[in-house]
This record gives sequence, C-alpha cells and structure tokens, in this order.
Amino acid sequence: MELFVRFAQGNMPLFLSPFGKEDAVFVFNRTPNSNSTFEIDFQAMPFVSIANRWTSLHGQAIALDEVKHHWPNNTKLKSNNTTSTPQDTYESYVAKSVNTLKEGGHLKKIVAARKVSIHAVHPSAKVFQALCEQYPNANVFAWWNGDSCWMGASPELLLETIKRSSGEVMYSTDALAGTQVASANNNLSRPWTAKEVEEHQLVTDGIVQDLTTYGATQIAPSPLTNKRAGHLLHRFQSISFQTEKSEGILECLHPTAALCGLPRKDAKQWIVDHEGQARDFYGGYFALRHHNAYYAWVNLRSAEFFDNSAVLHVGAGLTKDSSPMEEWLETKEKTQTMLKVLHS
Repeated sequence: MELFVRFAQGNMPLFLSPFGKEDAVFVFNRTPNSNSTFEIDFQAMPFVSIANRWTSLHGQAIALDEVKHHWPNNTKLKSNNTTSTPQDTYESYVAKSVNTLKEGGHLKKIVAARKVSIHAVHPSAKVFQALCEQYPNANVFAWWNGDSCWMGASPELLLETIKRSSGEVMYSTDALAGTQVASANNNLSRPWTAKEVEEHQLVTDGIVQDLTTYGATQIAPSPLTNKRAGHLLHRFQSISFQTEKSEGILECLHPTAALCGLPRKDAKQWIVDHEGQARDFYGGYFALRHHNAYYAWVNLRSAEFFDNSAVLHVGAGLTKDSSPMEEWLETKEKTQTMLKVLHS
C-alpha cells in the first residue's frame, strides 16, 4: 500500500506540520525506509461502509518536483472493462429519483453518480503533479489499493482536528453543495438557483442534526461563502464542533450528505438499489489519525486507474426541482477536474 498526498493550501493537518512545509507532498508506505520520519494511522473507507481497521503507515515529506523519484512505476494493475454510463441511462435514473423526491416522502435529496471510462491512460507522477499545480485548494491524492490506483483532487473535508487561537482543540467538517462554472475572474457567473440554495441548506442542516444526535456540542456553522474547485464554484460552510467521543465521529459523518443524500440511510439504500453500478471507494473517505487528532477527506473528483484505463466517477445532488439534462451537464463539468490533466 502506498499513498501520496498534497494537502489543500492552508489546510495541512496540524499533526504533520512539524514534518513538512505547506506545499510538501507526503509519501506514506506500510514498510518504513531510511527516509521515514514519522508514523500515522490510515483508513480507506468505501461508500458502503465496511469493518475496516486502521493501518499503520510510515511517512516522509518531499518536494513536488521529487515525486517522480518516489513514484511506484512497477506496480502491476488489473485490467478493467467498465463502460461509460450512457446519457439516456443517467438521465432516466435522475428522472426516477426526482419523481421519488416529488412524492413528498421521507427522501429530501439523492446524489446520482455515473462513470466515465477513459482508455490508454496511466496513474503517472506527471498526472499527480499536474493535479497539484492546477488545484491548490484541493487535497490531491494517489492511493494504491492492491491492483488499482485511486487518484483525485478533493475539495471536501470530512473531518479535521483544529486548534483555536485560545489553544482549545475542536473538530470541523465541510458542508459543500451546489455547483456552477466560475466566471472569467473566478466569481459567480450567475445567482445561485433556488434548487442549489435548498440543496446546500439540506446538507448543512443534515450535518448539524447528525452531530446533535451524536452528542456533539458547540456546533457552529461558519458564514456562508463560495468555494472554488478548479473552474467550479460551490456553496460552502465549515461546521466546527466539540465532542468527547472522537473515536466514533467518522462513522457519524459518513457517508456525507453531499455524496449520498438525505436522510442518509434511506438515500444510501436508494443508491444501492437503483444506481446500477457499484461506487466502490467513490464517495467514501481517506483518513489519517495521530493519537486523537484526525484529518479525513471525501473521495470525489477522482478516478480509479487500471492497467490501461481509468474510470472517472462524478455525481450531482438532486432535489425535487432537479432537471435530468441540467444534472447531466453538471456531472460533465465535474469530469473536467481529471480530464484536463489526463489530456494535457
């Protein structure tokens, strides 16, 4: 198992700050080597949760231009024959989901995902470096899961241990939903639609409710803002909180409402029953732990690489006001995160 991570600008885990600079790439291996300087716990969780123990990894910090010297070029990857989700299949799935949401039952939001297969591409150091250069505000990662490799640039944190200026240790998670293409000067290109406003509010309210049920205290959403992720903008709030039960907080937050829907349990079951293609680790998370400090990001804007192909995973949040065509176009924009670097 090998893991490369370049953390989002200004968002390096506090427990790694003694070992590398803000722009460093952290390389983790199961087996220590002569350059290993620290040890952390790691967990990779798929969209549908499994009993998954923490794994001890040994790490070191390197410069971005040194990545190619550490990249595992001899790893043998399996072949894959996954095909892209046809537009009519995806739009039919969206329409079916929206009709269920319009019935006014317990489901309020469903996230509909699809796959895009790209041939003759490899998980190279060049692709990783390009992701780092083009997406400074994302957690850029590459993780070898035996005979495949997940790589992406995630704009969404699932859990972070933070320290206030007072010295108080707290926790934080992201509420990220609603998508539009940024203008030429990286501002909003249009007002947010009622559907996008509702979609984000559902995510924020859902997280607050889950944390309250869990027993968290001092729950405080930040002021609403827009977060840039490449050429896209999202409605965004961070939500800080306190808890005495840190060991169970990942299970409380996963799967995030931004990648699943609401209520989460019912939305997840709808996805499993109707999406037609297993998400595997897409919509899951990657987590680092050092003592009681955590840093976990959601696996999105990513692709799983195989022997001579990659499968991109993209999704769109649906409410009762969603349009199948508009959601297809939104997912098409989200594929650009990976396609831009794969075709460069």
